[in-house]
Amino acid sequence: MDPSECLEKGLAAYRRGNFKKAFAMLSAETLIDDPTAQYLLGRMYYDGKGTRQSYELAIHLYKGAASKDCAAAMKSLGWMYEFGKGVPQSYEDAVRWYRRGAILGDASCQGYLGDMYQYGKGVRQSYYMAIIWYSLSAEQHNDYGLKKLGFMYRDGKGVERSYERAADLFMMSAEQGNTDAMRGLGWMFETGKGVAQSYEEAVRWYRRGAILGNATCQCNLGYMYQYGKGVPQSDKAAVGWYRKSSDLGNENGMMRLGYMYRFGRGVPQSYRKALELFEAAAEKNNPDAMRNIGWMYESGKGVEVSYETAAGWYRRGAELGDASCMDSLGLLYLHGKGVPQSDKMAVEWFTRSAKNGNQYGQRDLGHMYESGKGVIRDLKEAVHWYQMSANQGNVTAKSRLGAMRRADQP
Repeated sequence: MDPSECLEKGLAAYRRGNFKKAFAMLSAETLIDDPTAQYLLGRMYYDGKGTRQSYELAIHLYKGAASKDCAAAMKSLGWMYEFGKGVPQSYEDAVRWYRRGAILGDASCQGYLGDMYQYGKGVRQSYYMAIIWYSLSAEQHNDYGLKKLGFMYRDGKGVERSYERAADLFMMSAEQGNTDAMRGLGWMFETGKGVAQSYEEAVRWYRRGAILGNATCQCNLGYMYQYGKGVPQSDKAAVGWYRKSSDLGNENGMMRLGYMYRFGRGVPQSYRKALELFEAAAEKNNPDAMRNIGWMYESGKGVEVSYETAAGWYRRGAELGDASCMDSLGLLYLHGKGVPQSDKMAVEWFTRSAKNGNQYGQRDLGHMYESGKGVIRDLKEAVHWYQMSANQGNVTAKSRLGAMRRADQP
């Protein structure tokens, strides 16, 4: 069979999903040096479609295609090195392959090379260089490049922040079916950044992304239902979308579904189910989940009371920078629950919490200065921290300020 005819039939079979036929046609001896055939055979070996799965053979075929300037093969090689699929992970090799494809003008390689610069993987971190490569990708109307450039404009990384420009880029990407762009666009309509604020439009974009399987869009759509933003309020609908998000491994979806079980909204109240979801989110290093698990062990909700276990979870969250966990751990030290009683350690954790802006940490630190526990009594410092807490609406701090001022009156 003529090589061009063989390639055409192989491509047609591949597009139809008839991978066995595609593999047979593309493996023909007449196509042994054809870069397109080598690339597609590599993909089939990578995915195990139409043949046995083999990263080793996929790499061999990709390299053969790449040697003939097949940019798609370079992209696949870059991805395999970036994530260590069939080869030892090497960001430097990933950059090398992405760069080769990018120089050939491949928009996907340009976008992925931009990522390597944005996150400093295999190259020196540089938003400037990331912008250059994202822009080249976006100029070819690549949905990934458009999306990534949109986030750079939204966050003001490497460019002057422009919500309007970000919205335009997200729109162009979303119209090509990019669900991350739909998420970004939904957020902009929800918050009124760069566009006229509209919960209804936010819901529309979140829904589009959610239906296509974007876990963050699903979680955000659940939030809109929970609080009746742009849709009729419905805890049941919120739970449905949170569950979809959670099932895809999204930690925010897990957390929100956990809260619904904790408070019995849209589902029968269940501390056990809430705990399971919080634990799943904690495995992803979510400090909010750690704080909730700590609270459940401290208060005996769904589990036996264990101050030691509570302290362990609060400490994990605190070490990740969660100011609420810092305050909760400080309280355990203050009362000697699960840890040796120590006013000094309580002050240390209250201070860390307070300096991170937590109103409860500020309130509790104010109490320590007022009472002289763990620190030299200092009413001026007490007033300072009570005021900081009161400014955030803390009722106890306001009450203590009032009491201290009345005590100063003759």
